[in-house]
Amino acid sequence: MQATTKDIFFIPSNCTCNFSVCEAQWTSLSLRYIGIGAIIIIVMEWSEFKNHKAVITEEIVARTIHEDYGLPGQIRNIVDLHSGQVFLVEVQREDSDAIEDVVNCEKYLLKVLSGTFTKYAEEVGATTELMTRLHGLGLNGQSPIPNKRGENMQLLEFPITEDNSSKLCKARFLVRLFSFVEGRVVNSLNELPDEIITQLGAKTARMHLAVMNIITEYRRVLEDWGISNVWCSARTHKLRDILHVIDVQDRRELVEKVIQAFQENVVEICDQLPKGYIHGDIKARNIVLQPDQGENKTSMVFIDFDDAAYTCLVYDVATAITFILVDGKSLESPNAALFLKGYEQHRQLTQKETSAFFYCVAARLAVLLVADAFMASLRRDHEVVLDQTPGWELLGDLWRLGEIPHVSHRPQMRQINPLPKSYVGAYL
Repeated sequence: MQATTKDIFFIPSNCTCNFSVCEAQWTSLSLRYIGIGAIIIIVMEWSEFKNHKAVITEEIVARTIHEDYGLPGQIRNIVDLHSGQVFLVEVQREDSDAIEDVVNCEKYLLKVLSGTFTKYAEEVGATTELMTRLHGLGLNGQSPIPNKRGENMQLLEFPITEDNSSKLCKARFLVRLFSFVEGRVVNSLNELPDEIITQLGAKTARMHLAVMNIITEYRRVLEDWGISNVWCSARTHKLRDILHVIDVQDRRELVEKVIQAFQENVVEICDQLPKGYIHGDIKARNIVLQPDQGENKTSMVFIDFDDAAYTCLVYDVATAITFILVDGKSLESPNAALFLKGYEQHRQLTQKETSAFFYCVAARLAVLLVADAFMASLRRDHEVVLDQTPGWELLGDLWRLGEIPHVSHRPQMRQINPLPKSYVGAYL
């Protein structure tokens, strides 16, 4: 397969990166030229999400658990947790006789990634290894379960949906098994106490600090993933490729303004922003609350590290606050300030991060809206992250206001740049 001219770009750096090719159907390929030699990396495009999806039955789940992971015991229950790709599997221990005995039942989470990620095996493997490292540091309660060959990730062949291919009946998918985290997912709570929001900010900061300077074999892979993954903030400009799905001109123009401002106020100073390992998708559905045994308090566990990367730490903070604003459906929610209060108890944002913060939140909100509309246009079973009408109203209000209430007026946030007049456009 040949890369087109637009797929080739130049970066003034002498860094190196790892590269591996797994068995997959390739939909696009890009070349990054660094120095004299050419280093090939895979750059994700939005068009890749027009992919096949595995058809996973309970029989397939059971066979995978027993044959590929070698877990003994009778499978007691299988629950589809997310779109036929994530399953809760309860396995009865061999030393237990009663099938109703819940106490002697081990729980696992089997996750099958969509066909889009099959060619990103190295990147997915790196995010999985980061989970293992965080688990070892006591910062993440969820850990990968190795298969019979000792691997935390594997390629398995599954049936695919008929409407995506008339020739192939099977395709390879990345599969991982995790320990199941008992507790309550935050998005199931009707209301979050202030201390939980503050604890979330503190947990995020502790995670950033604990692994910020760790040099590992997968750091380079995750650094490239922070550049190539379309879901990462650094690739906000790629929204232009799918902006056609937004049929309201004022909304398209608003996104263009957000992209321009993000490029000028964040991307151009990214080399001056503190970097480290980030979760990449901190939101209510990826946080589990667990009661500490013997203590009258609650611990917090992050799950789903598929968007983890080595990049600007402020991206993680902005993503968390974006979802806080989305969940609150209003800019007036004090929860954003509570999150930052917890975060800055452990790590203060730098002045450069403070200046970039507003634009990072606006960009993340734009990504959610446009990407959600695009994914919904591809699949009828797409689970909507953000309702379009209130979402666009939220972005419009944020852009016109030029600041985040309860956050912009905090002492640490006073350095935020006022919104240039050229960026303020009519939304309605």
